[in-house]
Amino acid sequence: AGANINPARPFPGLGSVGQLNYFGQSSYNSLQISVDHRPSHGLAFSANYTYAHTQGLGGGGVSGGGVGIINSPIVNYRISLSDAAIDVRHRVSFNGSYELPFGENRRFLNHGGALNLLVGGWNTSATFSAQTGVPFTVGITSGNGYTNASGSGGSAILIGDPFKAGGTPPAGHPAASCPTQVRTRKNWYNPCAFVNPSANGATISAQSAGAFQVNGIGPVFIAGPEALKYFGGRSNQIHGPGQQRANMSLFKNFTYRTTNSLQVRADVFNLFNTPSNNSPSNTGLTANGGQITGPRSFQKDTPDSRFIQLAMKLTF
Repeated sequence: AGANINPARPFPGLGSVGQLNYFGQSSYNSLQISVDHRPSHGLAFSANYTYAHTQGLGGGGVSGGGVGIINSPIVNYRISLSDAAIDVRHRVSFNGSYELPFGENRRFLNHGGALNLLVGGWNTSATFSAQTGVPFTVGITSGNGYTNASGSGGSAILIGDPFKAGGTPPAGHPAASCPTQVRTRKNWYNPCAFVNPSANGATISAQSAGAFQVNGIGPVFIAGPEALKYFGGRSNQIHGPGQQRANMSLFKNFTYRTTNSLQVRADVFNLFNTPSNNSPSNTGLTANGGQITGPRSFQKDTPDSRFIQLAMKLTF
């Protein structure tokens, strides 16, 4: 007895012995295609497409992409494996530049003078990107006889097509009606396509791997997928809205004293004023399930709406 336990260690010179244990996993697979056009006749561009699938589990998620683990003594890790929070399935990007064919040393109006000063020497560039949305979890919702299951992962169970409108709420469903339209700001998904775990889950207690008791009766052995009706569905069952952006710039360089130049330019961000909706704020099973209340956040001081920037740059 005593505060100093080091003499009792098997190898006191090594100090404490660490321990490693399995807590999750992640995977990323993708197909990437690129098309490049080298500068020719004033035109250059690069286009890219990526098809990808990212899955995660627990602490193994890529860059915060891990998802919750359902009661692991009963539900196998692999059954809990689902899309990671950063899973973007499709993404297209384009960037290019073009020298407008007007002015000195170009195809048209290729002479000096006041006209060249006004319309000659202009360049333009553009970027475009579009991608599908990231997944999110539809959560358990109390009401109409449903109670949260003990040890559940907090996820509702998918029983139908979440992007098919209409239908009738299952018996005891928290939603009073099913939306007549989906993929809207009011209802991105149909909450009637999900149900809560069985209320019997509140009386479940784990006995051993693959076994549990219901109301003190058991142990009852079940296969992993069968346990999902008690412990809840997988996380990140469906994907939210995608996004797209087009930006464009127009600029011209005025050279003076051989090495000095002045650039004037106009930059238009979100050229077509396309809104980018965030994932739903309400992710429950009520009639408001799937409601979107705000735009996607890009970065600090970057508005969702179109904005124009005018600038001048002097190089000397």
